[in-house]
Amino acid sequence: MRELRATLGKMELALGAIDDAIVWTGQDGRVQWANAVFSRLLWRPYIEFVGKPLDGFLLLEQDGKPLEANRHPVTRLYQGETKIVETYRFYSEGKDLMLEISGLAVSIGSERTLILVLRDVTARVIGQLAMEKANRELRDTQEKVIRSEKLGSIGQLASGVGHELRNPLAAIRNAVYYVRDAVLESAVAKEDPGIIEFLDMADREIQSATHIIGDLLDFARTPQLVLQPADINALLLEAKGMIEIPPVVRIIERLGSDLPQIEIDRERMRQVFMNLLQNAVQAIPKEGEVYISTKIGGLPGDSNSKFLFIEIRDTGGGITDQDRRKIFEPLFTTKAKGTGLGLPICLGIVHTHGGEITVESRAGACAAFTVRLPAGNTKS
Repeated sequence: MRELRATLGKMELALGAIDDAIVWTGQDGRVQWANAVFSRLLWRPYIEFVGKPLDGFLLLEQDGKPLEANRHPVTRLYQGETKIVETYRFYSEGKDLMLEISGLAVSIGSERTLILVLRDVTARVIGQLAMEKANRELRDTQEKVIRSEKLGSIGQLASGVGHELRNPLAAIRNAVYYVRDAVLESAVAKEDPGIIEFLDMADREIQSATHIIGDLLDFARTPQLVLQPADINALLLEAKGMIEIPPVVRIIERLGSDLPQIEIDRERMRQVFMNLLQNAVQAIPKEGEVYISTKIGGLPGDSNSKFLFIEIRDTGGGITDQDRRKIFEPLFTTKAKGTGLGLPICLGIVHTHGGEITVESRAGACAAFTVRLPAGNTKS
C-alpha cells in the first residue's frame, strides 16, 4: 500500500490537470484517489466517497436497464478483464448523463488496482441521436414523396384502364345474357347442361372484372362526400348484414352506448366497414371470432379533441411486420384473387373524413384495424 500511495503521489499533479474524471481504487475496490473532475461529476465532496466501494455509489444503466452487479466495470476488471471501454447512463443529483468509461486493471507491486477514466459524452450522444432522428425523418419524407408520385401514376393508369374496359365488358355481359336466354330451353342445352354452367361462369367472372374496374375507378377519383348524420353502430350492423359470414366464424359485438351521431358519407363509410369486416372474416382459416367494438375518446396528450374509435379484430393468423408496412400500398395483396386496392380505397375515404386507419398485428396471432373518426361535428 505504501508503494501504491507513493506512485499516486507522483502522478497526482499530472492526473489532476486532466479534463476527464479519474478514479483509482485499491485491491478491495474502495476509492483511493480521485481528481477534482470526478468530484464535480458526482456532485459530491471528495471526503464522501474516498475509502468507499466505487460500485456502491457509481450506479450505472445500459440499454435502458440498471446494470447488473456482475456487469459493472469494477466487477469485470476484478474478475479478470484487463480493459473496458463502454458507454453507460448515469444519474447524478438530478443530472442525466451519458458516460464513456475506460477501465484498466494494473498491478503495482503486490497490489492489484483499477484506474477508471470517466468522460461526459452526453452532448455527443444527444447529437448522434438527433442526427439519427433527422436521417429517419429524411428517409420517411423521401418515401412519402416517392409514394405520392407512384399513387399519382397509378391513379392516372387506373382511370384510363377502367374507362376503356368498362364498356366492352358491359357489351360482353349483354351478349352472354342473350346467348344464355336463347339456348336455355333449346335441345342443345338439354343434351349438354354444361353449356348453361359455362355461361353462368362467364357471367360471374364478368361481374368480378366489373368489380375490379369499379375499384380502379374508386381509387383514381377523389371521393366526393355526401355528409349526413349517421349512427356508427347502426352502420356497422348494416355492413355486417351485407357480407357473407361462414358458420364457423362468430361475430362478437362490443358496441359503445350513447355514441353521438357524426356527419359522414354513409355509403362510403359502409363500404369501408364492409371491406374491413370481409377481410377479417377471410383471415380466419378454420374457425374463430371477429370482434367489433366502438367507443368515444381522445388522443394521448390531447384532452380537447374527441374521436369515435371503431375496431375490427380477428383471431386469424395475423400479419407479418413486412406485410403490415405495405398493407395500404396500392396493388399490394396477399390474396390469390385480390386487387390490392381495397385497403388503399378505405384509407382514402377515411382520410377524406379527417380520420385515420391504424393496424396492430403479430404474425401467427391476431390483427386489429382501428378506424378513428373526428367526433367534433356531432348530432345529438
